[in-house]
Amino acid sequence: MSTRFLRAYTEVLVHTCRRREAQAIGGPVAEVPSGLHDDPSTRAQKRVSRDKAREAREGFGGAWVLHPALVPVARAAFSEVARAVRPTTTAPIPQMRMTDTTSLAGNPTLSGLRRNIRVSLRYLTAWFGGQAAVVIDGHVEDIGTVELARLQIWRWSHHEVLLAERLTVSQRLVDRLMIEEIAMLRRRLPGAQARVEMAEQVLSEAIGAGEPPAFLSNMAYAALVRDRADPVADQSAAQSERSRGGTVRCSAPSQTTRCLVRIGKPLAALGRCGVLRPFWIASRLTTLATCPYRTNVRRFRRASRPRLAIDPH
Repeated sequence: MSTRFLRAYTEVLVHTCRRREAQAIGGPVAEVPSGLHDDPSTRAQKRVSRDKAREAREGFGGAWVLHPALVPVARAAFSEVARAVRPTTTAPIPQMRMTDTTSLAGNPTLSGLRRNIRVSLRYLTAWFGGQAAVVIDGHVEDIGTVELARLQIWRWSHHEVLLAERLTVSQRLVDRLMIEEIAMLRRRLPGAQARVEMAEQVLSEAIGAGEPPAFLSNMAYAALVRDRADPVADQSAAQSERSRGGTVRCSAPSQTTRCLVRIGKPLAALGRCGVLRPFWIASRLTTLATCPYRTNVRRFRRASRPRLAIDPH
């Protein structure tokens, strides 16, 4: 945050919030301490404390962290800075300072390009395995990180940006880095070859298209549905529906129907136990409205009837 562009950005943000009588909240602390007293955790806590103290001096009213262990660190940094020190003026920002928010000095680096590819591949591989937030290189990453990274890759490649190492970002350079990072990821995760392949396919389509997709998550969901829409899964879903009293009459169910059947399976198990009965009933009604199933109405009413828990003793 010490660059000219980011300093101008924080000043404009604090000034705008103060003028509208709102509190400015600093950016997220994505650091994840690995332990209580090891050196990496100590360095991470010092970075967080220094960064939050700077935000307090600039006029921010608070901050938010992604790991509970860093809450006291951020809170102590704001407590040490007296409120009298924080700026309270609402004077207009000079036009020169506003211009700094639209100009970014310097060039991207080859390591930054490689890191964008590495983080995107690692996160998508974990996402296809069912993880929404992943710790990568000591930072908590989510789908927003991949959205920013793949748009940077696309922009640098599409406009053939010159790197600080005097290399031009081209599709050939991106493909070579992709091959190297995928090879390292395959060695790192030998049991996740299928998920690595899906991550490679989604990322390649996102950064190689003529026009970047609006949301990468939509492409990832589509790839996940295609991967799971197999005959074996459809047959097991049909058998599960028959065991609950219904007869499947849908010869070619759509992808939406397959998703609803899979969502209804765990809810039905909990609904029969009386834990999530309203959600189970809602899932059954949604399935009936979406797919032409012929269900035994009498069994459905008897199964959804409230039950009393009687102690035999």
